[in-house]
Amino acid sequence: MKRNQFVNRTEYLLFRFALFKLRLLPYPWGRWLLCRLFVWIGYGLGIRRRVAELNLSNVYPDLDPQKRRALLKKVYHNLGLTAAELYLLPEQKLIDSTSLSGKVHADKALSLGRGAILATAHLGNWEAARVLPLFGLPLPWWFRNSTIPISTLTTAPCAPARGFA
Repeated sequence: MKRNQFVNRTEYLLFRFALFKLRLLPYPWGRWLLCRLFVWIGYGLGIRRRVAELNLSNVYPDLDPQKRRALLKKVYHNLGLTAAELYLLPEQKLIDSTSLSGKVHADKALSLGRGAILATAHLGNWEAARVLPLFGLPLPWWFRNSTIPISTLTTAPCAPARGFA
């Protein structure tokens, strides 16, 4: 097994284990702890930090390094919030907290039997892969082509439960 594969699988297994344990807690406590874990482990150990730092330096080239570090920590905290909402929030509460418009157009396109390309505004692949199937929108290709391995590994188990290959 290549090192990258090993690292990605290890991250995935640790993430799944953490989610399992955090689901045992009341949601506010699990959310709080998951946000801290994303900052402590994600930022602290540098998981994809170089890419995030590069992106921030491209967007804010004149931002002083101390402010960039503080902003980067907030990015990791926000990733923890998103993960908590998607993976710790009970399914019905997730559905109730999500607003979906234009589903009739997707249903019409899918009824033609040729598939459809869906575009989302400010919704990434792992959010879409977790939420859209709850509204009856099949997304089987998300599970095969994600550029972020932990995203594919985390959302792929949802596929069989939703009737996808």
